[in-house]
Amino acid sequence: MQKRDSYLFPDYGRRQAKDYTIGCIAIFLITLAITISAFPGLKKAIYSLLPVNVQQYTLLNVPFFFFLASLYFINRYWHARTFLSLFTYRRKISWRKFFYAFFFWFLLSALASCIEYLQQPSAYNRQETNVYFWLVFVLFASCVTAVQITTEELFVRSYLAQFTASLSSKTSIIILAPSLLFMAMHLNNPELEKGMWAMLAFYFSFAAFLAYLANKEGSIEYPLGIHFANNLFNISILNYKGSALSSPSLFVTKRFEPQISLLVFVVMAGIFYSITYFYKQKKM
Repeated sequence: MQKRDSYLFPDYGRRQAKDYTIGCIAIFLITLAITISAFPGLKKAIYSLLPVNVQQYTLLNVPFFFFLASLYFINRYWHARTFLSLFTYRRKISWRKFFYAFFFWFLLSALASCIEYLQQPSAYNRQETNVYFWLVFVLFASCVTAVQITTEELFVRSYLAQFTASLSSKTSIIILAPSLLFMAMHLNNPELEKGMWAMLAFYFSFAAFLAYLANKEGSIEYPLGIHFANNLFNISILNYKGSALSSPSLFVTKRFEPQISLLVFVVMAGIFYSITYFYKQKKM
C-alpha cells in the first residue's frame, strides 16, 4: 500500500515517533485525571438512576468516554490533525462500508449462534426481560457500545498503528504490534479462565483480522462495523454467564468454549473476506 493511500501515513501535523510517545502518555494521564475526579459522582448517579442489571455494564464503559475525549484532544491540539485523519485518508467516512460490515457480521453472528443452539439447546435460555425495557436497553447499549468500540478502534487500529508506522513501514509489523497490544488489553477478562491460550489466540486473531482489513482499505470503516456488530450482538442478543460485560440480553448461555469461539471466528472471518473481496466489487 502506498503511503498516500492510507490513513496510517498522515502527511501533516506532528507525526514522528516521539510525538506519538508524548501523545500516548498525555492521553493516559488526561484520562486518569478525569476518571479520578469524575468517576465517583458518576458512579453514584448510575447506581441511583439506572436499573441494577445495567449498572455494571454502564460503569465498565464510563472510562471509554473519557479516553475518547482525551484522544480527540491530543490528536487535534498536539498532533494538529483533524479527527477524520484517525478514520480515513479520504475526505469523509464511508458509511456504506461501515453498515455493510456491521450488518454482514451481525448476520454471521446470528447464524453461528443458531447452529450452536441446534447442537445443544439445553445450554441456552431466554432471559426474563420485558420487551419494552429490552428495546430501550438496545438503544442505550448501541450508543454506549458505539463509544466503546470507536475508542478501541481509534486508539489501537489508528493511533497505535500510526505510531507503529512512524517506526516501520512494514505491513506485518503495523498489523502485529497493535494487535498484540489489543490482546494484552483483554488479559483481565474473565473469559481467560475458560481457556487462556485459546482466548488469547481469539483476541489476537480478531485484532489482526481487523488490522489487516484497515491496512488493506486504508481506513477503518470495516473494523468499526465488525467490532460494533460483534459487541452489540453479544450484549443485546446472546450473552453468556460470567461475561466481562453482563447485560440483559434476550438470551443467555452457560456454554462458552474458547476453542469453538476461535474456530467460529476463523470461519466467519473467512466468509466475510471471501464475499467482500472475491464476490463483490472491490470498490464499495
